[in-house]
Amino acid sequence: MKYSISESALQHVSKHFNENGKLDGSKFNLEVFSTPSELIAFCNSNQPYEMLMQENGREAHIFKLIDSIVGKCAVDLKQNHPEKSIYLEDKDGYLIQCVKSDILPNTNQFCLIVQSNKGKYDIITMYPGEYAPPLPNSKFTADYNEFCDVFWKERVFVIYG
Repeated sequence: MKYSISESALQHVSKHFNENGKLDGSKFNLEVFSTPSELIAFCNSNQPYEMLMQENGREAHIFKLIDSIVGKCAVDLKQNHPEKSIYLEDKDGYLIQCVKSDILPNTNQFCLIVQSNKGKYDIITMYPGEYAPPLPNSKFTADYNEFCDVFWKERVFVIYG
């Protein structure tokens, strides 16, 4: 597979490789992938574990490393957190369940969200952890919105700190 990334997408995904400052969202283990370029090189020489189509025409390419923790994931199952610690935050008009924690769960998988482009894949974003569908959106069909809504009702966004 051939993956490439634009400069604007590279700036966006670089936050997942930042070892300094506040951790917002999932973070790659820099001992496994120290830069986005290193991760892209890995992806260009390996096949995804799974590929999923999103309703918006983008694809999710999921990679798993059996013997490595590739990072910390900011999305976790709701059942792993006390109900009283969960609060709601508005994210683009959707109320997402959040928890604050000093620990983010380890993960051995990561996901690329890509757009197919003439035989290659343009990376939109990449993050450690399981595939997380987009938040429900009025642009999606009712069935796809239900799929997204069920996913996010069963999970929480873990805010580090």
